[in-house]
Amino acid sequence: VVSHENKWYNECISNTFHIFFSKGGDLMPSAADIIKDYVTEFSRLQDWMLPIKEIAPDTYASMHKRYLELKVTLSSLGVNLTEIDRVKD
Repeated sequence: VVSHENKWYNECISNTFHIFFSKGGDLMPSAADIIKDYVTEFSRLQDWMLPIKEIAPDTYASMHKRYLELKVTLSSLGVNLTEIDRVKD
């Protein structure tokens, strides 16, 4: 016997699952959106890194770790970094 409360609960879980895992929903960005955001972050990070390399080497080193993470991720997604990689180390 299925109670009314269990039916309601199962519907809520089903609807929530559909919202979170459906393609093209507001909660799941597309691959193109993810790549665009990472390219933007990669570019901005380099803008901040280049002027501080000599002034704040500890900060630069911390930023360089994120730079490498983004570089690996973008490369694995097939993004050609030749034109946008200004740090190149």
